[in-house]
Amino acid sequence: MTILTSESFICAGAQGSDEGSHDASPENLGWRETAREVLAQIQSKRVDGDGMNVGFLYLSDDLAVHADRILNLFRAISGIEQWVGSVGLGVCMGGRSFAAGPAIVAMVGALPSGAFTSFALPDESPDQTRAVLESLSETYEAPHMIVHGTPSSHRDPAGILQDIETYMGGFVMGGMASSRCDHLHFSDALHENGFSGLMMSQDIAVACCLSQGCAPIGKPHVITRCEENTIMELDGMRAFDVLRADIKREAEARALKQGENQNLDQEQKAEAHIAFLVDGSDTQDYVVRNVMALDEARGWMSVAHMPENGDRIMFVHRDEETVRHDLSRRLVALRARVQKQTGTFAPKGALYFACAARSLGQFEGAVFAQDGDNVGEQGFGQKDEDGALIQSEMDLLQTILGDVPLAGFYTNGEISNHRLYGFSAVLLLFL
Repeated sequence: MTILTSESFICAGAQGSDEGSHDASPENLGWRETAREVLAQIQSKRVDGDGMNVGFLYLSDDLAVHADRILNLFRAISGIEQWVGSVGLGVCMGGRSFAAGPAIVAMVGALPSGAFTSFALPDESPDQTRAVLESLSETYEAPHMIVHGTPSSHRDPAGILQDIETYMGGFVMGGMASSRCDHLHFSDALHENGFSGLMMSQDIAVACCLSQGCAPIGKPHVITRCEENTIMELDGMRAFDVLRADIKREAEARALKQGENQNLDQEQKAEAHIAFLVDGSDTQDYVVRNVMALDEARGWMSVAHMPENGDRIMFVHRDEETVRHDLSRRLVALRARVQKQTGTFAPKGALYFACAARSLGQFEGAVFAQDGDNVGEQGFGQKDEDGALIQSEMDLLQTILGDVPLAGFYTNGEISNHRLYGFSAVLLLFL
């Protein structure tokens, strides 16, 4: 049985058979077996008067064609009206991930009545978005917002997040739907565009952290010449030359420390990403974007972003070591912060949104593990060359956080503090 409970939350997950999972006909009941298994686990832990009044539901994209039926079934069986969630390339819960085949993770919780509401933000026009936000702001002042969105929105998702900050304030966290088919998210009903989620008053205590999983290469630089998505010059020099110099210095420093011969090669250049520094951030925050192409002859680089002259950037690299190190560091810091603020560390529930490109690649063995006795060759339970235990991403969370009910999914973009990130992970704790 895959289930975790606390005084306020119950979380369960299950993985079904691949057979017929993409068949959208009502006669195909494969999806129903998986949904009923999760519901049976949850209902087995419920008691009369438990106050469960909100649900979080995450479906692997294999089940996207059945999302409406699954949502209706969870609402009917649980008796809970307000459900929010998303479709993802994989779904996860405390100590467990599902990425191969149809899977469902669900968490139900008891939140203070009147302190939260589900919502949906249309994306056809700024005026529509503003009207919904202004209406919500009459009841919720500077709220905490859990949001799910889609990269296929009519408007730029980053622009909608900026509208939320302008008209609502508060703190926004969540993730963008990821799928090989329909990018769906839901808030009582299915949505293919815009954002939806849960709005909570400050009476609901939460804590969160963001893990970028990257390590810097060199110092920050200023873009001095760019056009569209191409950066030509940094600090008045050819952009590629600056990248090459930063990597060379990093390699020389590593070689001096480790006694190894490090050379600049294609693999090292391919590992580099560009981090755009956030103006005014007191935590040295940044958003990471891909380097799409390098033109060594002209010294240019194309990035998955629209840069502007004057933007501050730095090069970063990401590998299994940096992902694990940063995630561990952020989780330990979050635990210490909560303990200092509250006098104890006893979260009631948690939500986790992690980049599919980062998590499904860096933690591949553990993601596809089905149980503790059958892990991938590089998954949890294996040891590195020094004999140290290799921990999966979800096991790492469980080790540091404890057996807290946790639900989440693997995203196509992560949201923290009104900003859209990539290659990152966002954790929310209900305190």
